[in-house]
Amino acid sequence: MFKKQVTWRTDYTESVKLGEQIAIGLLQEQSLTYNEDNFFTLTKFDGTKVKFSRHEVKHLMNDSEND
Repeated sequence: MFKKQVTWRTDYTESVKLGEQIAIGLLQEQSLTYNEDNFFTLTKFDGTKVKFSRHEVKHLMNDSEND
């Protein structure tokens, strides 16, 4: 029997980034189904923010863009 005991930090790091991209895509698709106008903001793992609204997704660079 072979045992795989080696895990790589880069594999974990890349899988977190991929999962984050998938989640953002799902949230973007879901936001298109909202009947009322609203928005919500998500903070990504790198600290940047993504604002979802009914008709757009914005990647915000700093807190001044949140207004």
